[in-house]
Parts: sequence; C-alpha cells; structure tokens
Amino acid sequence: MSVINSELSNRASTPNPRVRILDVGCGNGHFIAYLYKSLSVLHPETSFDVYGFDVGDHGVQADDFFKK
Repeated sequence: MSVINSELSNRASTPNPRVRILDVGCGNGHFIAYLYKSLSVLHPETSFDVYGFDVGDHGVQADDFFKK
C-alpha cells in the first residue's frame, strides 16, 4: 500500500489519473478487494482498475480454496 501511495503522490499533477494494478497469484482475491476499496477512499480523484488471477493446482490447495 505504501508503494502505491508513493507512486500516486508522484503523479499528483496528472489530471484524472488512471491506475491499473495486476496481482498475479491473488489466491481468493481478498487483497485486491482490499486494495480497490482502500485506494478508492484514499484517492477519490483517481480511477483504479484492479485485476488478479491465480491458478488452482489439483492436490495442492484445498478443494474450497478459492471459495473463501
């Protein structure tokens, strides 16, 4: 979060900034949901696109890993 906030402060002069974030290996997506909600509150002047993906590996993760 601090790295993203630092980068956003460096772009403060950009009109209507848009930031895209990709979380590779996001698991069940709780962290990207947190990022989206928090950053939208902290930087309402900025548009955020937050994406994530993960790959399920049969026999490694529990069957309900992505459902939590």
